[in-house]
Amino acid sequence: MGRAPRVTIGLPVYNGAAYLAAALESLASQTYTDLEVVVVDNGSTDTTPAMLAAMAARDPRFRIERSDVNRGAAWSHNRTVELARGALFRWATHDDASAPTYVERCVAALDNHPGAVLARPKAVELDERGTLLFEHADALDCSDPDPVRRLAECMLVQHPCFDVYGLIRTEVLRRTGLIGRYPSSDRVLLAELALHGPWVRVPEPLFLHRQHAERSVRKFPNRRERALWFDPTLSGKLQFPLWRLGREYFAGMRRGRLGPLGLARAATILVPWGWRERRSLVGDVYTAAKQLVTGQRTRLPASS
Repeated sequence: MGRAPRVTIGLPVYNGAAYLAAALESLASQTYTDLEVVVVDNGSTDTTPAMLAAMAARDPRFRIERSDVNRGAAWSHNRTVELARGALFRWATHDDASAPTYVERCVAALDNHPGAVLARPKAVELDERGTLLFEHADALDCSDPDPVRRLAECMLVQHPCFDVYGLIRTEVLRRTGLIGRYPSSDRVLLAELALHGPWVRVPEPLFLHRQHAERSVRKFPNRRERALWFDPTLSGKLQFPLWRLGREYFAGMRRGRLGPLGLARAATILVPWGWRERRSLVGDVYTAAKQLVTGQRTRLPASS
């Protein structure tokens, strides 16, 4: 396979043909060229496999792995990390795009801040046709030298999770729980990354986020249905999504190597987080009890 590139871009995809061509082209056109693109096709049944094969034939930096079945979004995201050879890593999506200087500017930011674990640019919102709608304001500031304060920023500030598509030091990412098999696991991952080091901002709007009806949060607005998108094996089982999220936040804190006092400080953040989510936490118990009584369970539609 030759010399390992410095940057790996991981692209998980399932039936993404509608916007895939633009996403692939934006990665192939990066001004920073010492990179590979690892694509994990999660059992697509549309024209995605043919599109990926064509890109790999055209550009040898693209490596394609295909699963015969859909193993869930968590598996495909994490598989790209397993296959990564670069010292720096970022996830890309099949329906968003990246400005040509995205990787170049993020690499420079990490090189200029060797203590930082993640670099991320600003994001702009596109509609289904690619028309610019607006530029997002920076939601998170994870530059504080105190890891617990950075953790609190991630847990208590509402944010759209775009930072998970930033450029991350691969060895740090592999020390985390990665993308878990549950909704909002990207939020837990970002909180855990904040424990490992500060983040650096790239001031340009280089992440092009596309809104469309097939996005997972719009296609599966119900948390229990979205959980099955992450992990199809949960179909038909009782779920407590918000309680699971709180438990995973604490597991991330324990992996964060904070020491006893630091862990105790971090754990106190669960109190205001739980108060903010109190209605959803109660709703988890109510819905599970109702499903237990009725025998009904949440199941993923066969077409998903």
